[in-house]
Amino acid sequence: MAENTASRTFLIVLGMHRSGTSALAGTLGILGATLPDDLVGKHPFNVKGHFESKSIKRIDEEMLRAIGSAWYDLRSISPECLETEIVAQAKAKLKDAIQRHYGMASLLVLKDPRLCRSFPVIRSVIDEYRASVHVIFCFRNPLDVARSLEARDGIALQHGLGLWLRHMLDGEFHSRGLQRVFVDFSDFLQDWRTTIKRIEQRLGISLPTNEASANEVEEFVDAKLRHHSASITELKTCLGNRACVHGYETFGALVRNPNDEEAMRQLDRIRDEFERASILGEAVQEYYAQILATKSVETQLAEIKTQHALIEVQLADSQAQLADSHAQLTHSKVQHALVKEQAKEVEARLVNTEEKMRAMKRSWSWRVTKPFRSFAMFMRWMTKTVS
Repeated sequence: MAENTASRTFLIVLGMHRSGTSALAGTLGILGATLPDDLVGKHPFNVKGHFESKSIKRIDEEMLRAIGSAWYDLRSISPECLETEIVAQAKAKLKDAIQRHYGMASLLVLKDPRLCRSFPVIRSVIDEYRASVHVIFCFRNPLDVARSLEARDGIALQHGLGLWLRHMLDGEFHSRGLQRVFVDFSDFLQDWRTTIKRIEQRLGISLPTNEASANEVEEFVDAKLRHHSASITELKTCLGNRACVHGYETFGALVRNPNDEEAMRQLDRIRDEFERASILGEAVQEYYAQILATKSVETQLAEIKTQHALIEVQLADSQAQLADSHAQLTHSKVQHALVKEQAKEVEARLVNTEEKMRAMKRSWSWRVTKPFRSFAMFMRWMTKTVS
């Protein structure tokens, strides 16, 4: 690896889907950190953009599918699954994607919620760069996340709460030992400047912020785009999911102190309880096999719909460009007609002037005064010669 890779810093944004990771990653990009050049496009449920790499997202999805899992799978991923040849191939692809889509940037933002499930993989890839790795863990009230997943994907509320817990527990556990900062999405929306300042202080980084970029973030961070905003009281009364309540409160402790050992012990206990839950037993294997097969078809359909939407956008752009070109052509034709009309007027005046000149030369006075004009020309010549 090249010597200068040691000066690179990776800011890895972790967090469950629908938890504000896109807003946070986008803000870091606006403030001067480098985002990938192959960004995932906008979506009706994410109108500001995802701010993650298409390539890395695709590789993560393919890897999870190859080991029999997916982002919507509640089951744990065993360490053995992450040591297979399939994962080794994924690592090589991830390394290539980073090189191609980040260039030689010194401060990189890498974000994909799927990384919570497979963080050891991306961590080992980045370790090959001998670069600094910092984790920014963005989390949100799990009830908001579950309701958002229910609206977007039709995922049952309890399933969504379980997915929040799975992603948060896995991401937190696998990122231990790194420099980390935890961000509550609600705090970020209320005061992004204080959140960014805390990120810089905790991670020892400095974002190249200026007045223009700060103003852009003011426009970008829009609290109105958050369609779900549950209170902690609502979460506590929602279907009796004590593990999510406990987990959410414990992550709040890590906001105050990312090295809180008691908080991490609490999360370990929640993880042990979660792994022993009946939903993770053998009976769920067939259930997830069916989900994976269904989601595969749904994913293909979603991709086709996305391509269709992109084509419609491109068509609209082309039509707009055509209309603009037509307007320019019409304007040019009008200008051409005006110039042509002016040329005709000038030509008519020239013909008229020439006719007057010929008429004057044919006149009696012009012929009579010719000797006098010749004499005047001779005298001017003599004067110049004598002088």
